[in-house]
Amino acid sequence: MINMSTYKILGILISIIFLGFLIQSFPANSVNSISVNFSVTSSGYVTVYLHGINENSEVDLYWGIEPYPQGPYYTLNGTPGAMETPMTWNNTINAFQVTVGPFNNGTWIAWDFLVNGTQFINYDNHPFWNWNLIVNPPSNELGKTYAVVLSNGSILITALGRPPDVMILHYGLASGPETGLPWSNISNANMTYNPLYGNYTVIIGPFKPGQWVQWVYYDQTLNEYLHNNTYYNFDIQDVYTPLTLITSSFNEYVYTENETVNVTITLRNNGPTAQYGLQLFEDNMLLYSNNLTLSTGINNVSITFPAHLLSQGIYDSTLNVIYHGLIQTYTLPQLYILNTTGKKPLSLVIDWNMHQPLYIEPNGSYGQPWVPIHTGQDFYYNGSLVGSYELQALLLNYFKNINISIDFTGVLLYQWEAFLHNENITIINNEGYNINITHDYNATLRTIELYRNLVKEGRLQVLTVSFYHPLMAIEYDNGWSSDLLAQILMGENMTNYVFGVKANAAWTPEMAFNMGLIQLYNETGINVTLLDWYSFVQIAPDLTVVKGNVSSPYQVYEVENSLGQTIYVLFRDTNLSNMFSFSFFSQSPQLTSEELLQYLARVYMSHPGGIDVVALDGENPLIFNPTTGPADLYAIYNSISTAEGQGWLETQTINQALATHKVGGLLTNLPEESWDTNLNDWNNGYQGKIEIWDNVSEARTYLVAYSNLLGLPLSPVVPLSFTHAPNATNLNLPPAYQMYYTLWNYLYVSEGSDWTWQAGPPNYGPQWFAIQPIVYDHAIINYVNNSFSQLNLANSIITKNVAILNIQNGLGVNANIIVAIAQNNSIITYKQVTLLPGLNVVLLNYNNIKAHNLTVEFYVNVNNQELGAHIIPITQLGLLISKYNVSTLSFNPNANISQSKANTTHQNNENIQRSVNSSDIDVISMIIVLLAGIAFVLTQTKKIK
Repeated sequence: MINMSTYKILGILISIIFLGFLIQSFPANSVNSISVNFSVTSSGYVTVYLHGINENSEVDLYWGIEPYPQGPYYTLNGTPGAMETPMTWNNTINAFQVTVGPFNNGTWIAWDFLVNGTQFINYDNHPFWNWNLIVNPPSNELGKTYAVVLSNGSILITALGRPPDVMILHYGLASGPETGLPWSNISNANMTYNPLYGNYTVIIGPFKPGQWVQWVYYDQTLNEYLHNNTYYNFDIQDVYTPLTLITSSFNEYVYTENETVNVTITLRNNGPTAQYGLQLFEDNMLLYSNNLTLSTGINNVSITFPAHLLSQGIYDSTLNVIYHGLIQTYTLPQLYILNTTGKKPLSLVIDWNMHQPLYIEPNGSYGQPWVPIHTGQDFYYNGSLVGSYELQALLLNYFKNINISIDFTGVLLYQWEAFLHNENITIINNEGYNINITHDYNATLRTIELYRNLVKEGRLQVLTVSFYHPLMAIEYDNGWSSDLLAQILMGENMTNYVFGVKANAAWTPEMAFNMGLIQLYNETGINVTLLDWYSFVQIAPDLTVVKGNVSSPYQVYEVENSLGQTIYVLFRDTNLSNMFSFSFFSQSPQLTSEELLQYLARVYMSHPGGIDVVALDGENPLIFNPTTGPADLYAIYNSISTAEGQGWLETQTINQALATHKVGGLLTNLPEESWDTNLNDWNNGYQGKIEIWDNVSEARTYLVAYSNLLGLPLSPVVPLSFTHAPNATNLNLPPAYQMYYTLWNYLYVSEGSDWTWQAGPPNYGPQWFAIQPIVYDHAIINYVNNSFSQLNLANSIITKNVAILNIQNGLGVNANIIVAIAQNNSIITYKQVTLLPGLNVVLLNYNNIKAHNLTVEFYVNVNNQELGAHIIPITQLGLLISKYNVSTLSFNPNANISQSKANTTHQNNENIQRSVNSSDIDVISMIIVLLAGIAFVLTQTKKIK
């Protein structure tokens, strides 16, 4: 008999056969002009060949180890994720090739290709398919078989072989299943290797009803036969009737015990009108048996029975068709029965992360059009042009019994308000869209108002987000926590401005969390956030359970840092959230409803009264699936709305869930991770990502120095202007103070996570994203350097024991600097001074110096703690901003106050230098000037510190 321990996934091959996805020849798998083949050595090395790509291309094998065909990728050390290995051009065979391994026998591997860093080549051009291979399968795996009789009497046979060997099916007709019976009509059939599932497939027949067929496999490459359990033949009886099952469905995807089950079965009778026996089984329980007369053609059969006949569980449904003594069995959908008596409903908490990076350039124009497009112009729904944000609001207002949580990033709300507050919108790049400003303006107004209504009704909880969606874990590690604090507060302010709420829950951008963030959240009134169950618990080796348990994600947790500060954490259901992200919006609404409800029913069976958290991007599934996405979103909301009426499911906001569920575990030592299990998407050593981080660091160093120069605090909460975005509000301040706020806003912009996410591997986004943060960083650096150049050494008197310096401050506001005298690059003396606007006299005392290699140097006081991670070196006095060559007994009454400075770059850290031209003057002039200078100093003591 057939070995029934076959992988369940092989069953999918039935549908694949009819869809025509089977590979037509091997070893070359043709995908347009691309072909792929491979070889495997006995020691476990795999060599992959790619034909049809220009030899001047750069090609990487994007591969991983997987637990089963089409499964998730893992690296060689077992962590989730793929590996990239460059392929080399082989002139002999005109193909790219690479060898990976060695792998243990029985290891499943999968791959696709990355060409020139931007184009992925997937199997059969399907975006989620790859090539799959089991490396040297062990003997107990070889020959594992799945066989099924098709409606015309043919037999589909799928088997696990030793790829890339040539496999042949050797088969014949027999009088029964026993090995040893004589065969007739003996034949051979070549089997086709299917890279999608890494197995071999063939169709034989058709045969007469009731015919027994036996077979073995022949590995032509090894000249070996493969039997069933070493000695026996494989067999199947070709049982089929004139009836073909077309469709079958239950009228609900999940039933409760007080409902009536109704299953509708559509059968095609390919023979004459006749009487057939029909039997419905749930597992092994017979629930229906009857003889029916079925006419030629299509027949619909409806079967009903009370759900309470079955206890809570998941049942395998089968239909037996009895005809002339033959029994043909069809598999029907699984039946889900829930018992709700005395049980609390399962709480479903959905949080949509609504986010867009800042698309506004420093000059106020829009570099990209995505905020207005995704608000008002993504697709048509019910005859109206709407955007993803608008559709979410419309559907949530339609389904009145659904409670939801949404985090709107401050930068998204900021751009909505800026769009509404500016009459003249300039969009530099419309990305091929016909931008209708009036339509999008009205859509933005309508969208905000719809969400406000949901807030007023108490059905929408608005979370806050650190304003520009920074990668908080990396920035905290960089020592930039003061920036994070400001961005959290700015996010809270924007949430309150738009929706009138003080948020207590926060979305941690990309779920990139570490234990240090608890203190920041405590300081800003945040008491709950959402994290990924798989990343932070399932693969967390150092996680400590202080009390309670970590049995599942379906409960409330509290996380405590070393200071005793705590925050509530709801861990998202990783599997279900990924289904939302990658499946539900790209398939039929019916399938989405079925998979969603039955998944939740399984959770309810094991965790009644628990919390199932779904958290993901709120717009991307719709944006990426404009054809299927809107109907799927409707199906999601309609399904959970209906399930709420059944009593086993309820939707709750985050705060509602916290109020109705007890803490199940107190944890500490959560790892530093993200939803994607690590931080590599944003900081993986790729030069483009390094360049972005280095520019942020350099700009921040200059901005810290500029703030200290003005005597203003670091990392301020920026008062934003909607009419002058992205510049700060006009506060009627001097330009230097006004720009202080604007420049900090620029820095916060450049700290956003989207820039490094899009730059280079693995996401390879548009080049605009890699350039945008650098544009803002350079605007900071250029402005600050220009401000430093407004502080000039106008002239000086240098003697052996005293220096009188006339310093011009052209900033228009007080400037705090350190003035130093150095000789041969060694500081002799220095003084911290506050320069008033205009000309200032600074007096420095020292002991007997020689008249050569003297410099006057200006510093701004900064320290390592303020800067955090930085690439520009600083001295014990701070950041050097100006340097002048001077001599003793020198005076230049005609020194040019606006002397030009030498070029500076952050790469070589050259410093601004200005040379003071000394001229010999007579002793009488020197004495006069010296006395005048001293008198000036004595009368201006308030200017000197």
